[in-house]
Amino acid sequence: MGNASSRASLQTLYREHLALGARFGDDAVVTSYAHEEEGVVQEHGQAVLCDITHAQVLYFAGPDAPAFAHAAFAIEPLSVGACAFGAVLTGDGKVTSIPLLARTGSQEYIALDSTPRASVLDGWLSFLAHVSSDGYAPYAHMQAQDVTAKHVVLSLQGEAAPSVLGDYVGEQTLPIPGHVASVLLDRIPCIVLNVGTYETPSFVMMVPPNAAVVLWRSLLSFT
Repeated sequence: MGNASSRASLQTLYREHLALGARFGDDAVVTSYAHEEEGVVQEHGQAVLCDITHAQVLYFAGPDAPAFAHAAFAIEPLSVGACAFGAVLTGDGKVTSIPLLARTGSQEYIALDSTPRASVLDGWLSFLAHVSSDGYAPYAHMQAQDVTAKHVVLSLQGEAAPSVLGDYVGEQTLPIPGHVASVLLDRIPCIVLNVGTYETPSFVMMVPPNAAVVLWRSLLSFT
């Protein structure tokens, strides 16, 4: 579907992490910060901010995109503006990965995978997107590409997450659980996915790289 190793956006917040005394694991993923044990324990009434730009973001759109999503993902068909985790199975029934799928338009989808299986998912979906038999290509009218480098992906989760983001949206409305929306966060155009529940709030934010440092520092300013 594209260049699975495209990770230019990983460098966007690298200096920010260094300034916080970050320790890194595989694939430049932050495991902990200075004076912090590995594996953050979230306390009652707080929120945790994470940089998950190691996630791979795949985009597919066009008249054949809904049929492709139905064939590729073991999930109930999504309505426009909905998102959910769904397994992707190979032809022999093996699980390729379980990415987050969002339907951002009637003929437009985004799949986000932050697991080590992301490159396998990319290869399998690329194969499906270009499959053909006897000259017939069922998804010929679909654009598919890796758009990882076009976004910095952040996660904000915990009881305080809705109130924190609420300070940025003004009169706009954040998406309810299981939904996605284009939202201006302090005038920064972002794609916000609500992947939590009302009891356990969790948001994924896809931020333009040129605004990521500003938003990151702003979010960190909350106590």
